[in-house]
Amino acid sequence: MTKYFHFTKRTFFTFLGLGIVVFVADFFIQGYWLKGLRFVGFDFQPTVLGHIASFLAYSPWVVLGIVFIVDILKRNFARSLSFFLGLALVYVSIIGYLFLVPVISDYAHRTQFDSASWKDEQLVDNWENSIRLRMVDDLLRKHELVGMSKNQVDELLGVPKPTGYFSDYDYVYWLGPKRRFVSTDDEWLGIKFKNNIIVEAKILIERT
Repeated sequence: MTKYFHFTKRTFFTFLGLGIVVFVADFFIQGYWLKGLRFVGFDFQPTVLGHIASFLAYSPWVVLGIVFIVDILKRNFARSLSFFLGLALVYVSIIGYLFLVPVISDYAHRTQFDSASWKDEQLVDNWENSIRLRMVDDLLRKHELVGMSKNQVDELLGVPKPTGYFSDYDYVYWLGPKRRFVSTDDEWLGIKFKNNIIVEAKILIERT
């Protein structure tokens, strides 16, 4: 089996790097050179440019296929495997970036709960940097909301504005856009009362 995967450092790093370069070059060409096509009506786009765009979408795999065919002829698959690892490395890096950056950013921007700031409408209405979204984890960690009276929560968090969302909750506080790379949903803090005592408090996700 090992005779079909005869690696040398030069072969490995050359084709690993080639895989990375091909993927990155393809990404930037599609992202920047062809993005101007968006401003041209579909019916007015030259047919050849559409074919080029389609080819570029598959070009890393076309190159991999060519390298693989060469490896079949040479009966040594070190080059195609190294090239594939280069492509995979970029894919994994992008996916890791998309998932990890929002998580790291969320933790980095968290702040201690402050009742006055929570109720400050100017800070609350900042969609890109909502103070409530930054403080809610500290609020839930340090304050046992369940068991509080309605008067206590009114003093601590204020009375929220009426909203048409989550009608099964008595109080609903808008926190901000959901914490992820691309967000189309909002996070809310929902509170339920029974006999003017909080029986449930949880973060809710508004699905759009």
